[in-house]
Amino acid sequence: MPSEGEPGTNDPTSEASRRPWPASLGVGLFFGLLSGGCGVAVVALPLYGVAMILEPSQGTGSPFVHDGLTNVALPFGVVVAVVAAVAVTRWWQGGGRLPDWQREPW
Repeated sequence: MPSEGEPGTNDPTSEASRRPWPASLGVGLFFGLLSGGCGVAVVALPLYGVAMILEPSQGTGSPFVHDGLTNVALPFGVVVAVVAAVAVTRWWQGGGRLPDWQREPW
């Protein structure tokens, strides 16, 4: 009978369940870029909408849109991307798995 932490056990911290760093880093960067883009969109779309309502003649050339994108949306997206990339990389490298749902679809 294997002891705790040896390969062949169901211990999630065992060496057998840990994944290599390059694969973990790739998965983390992928999800970081994905979530960073979503973070920028979540902030930029309302800014664009407000600018179109307040200054319809200028549209995207408005300083409100430009300053909002460079001072708010892009930094927010970078922070979201870095946090998501670090979290997913650590989770994936540590052998993280998605839940295995064992139920009938209906």
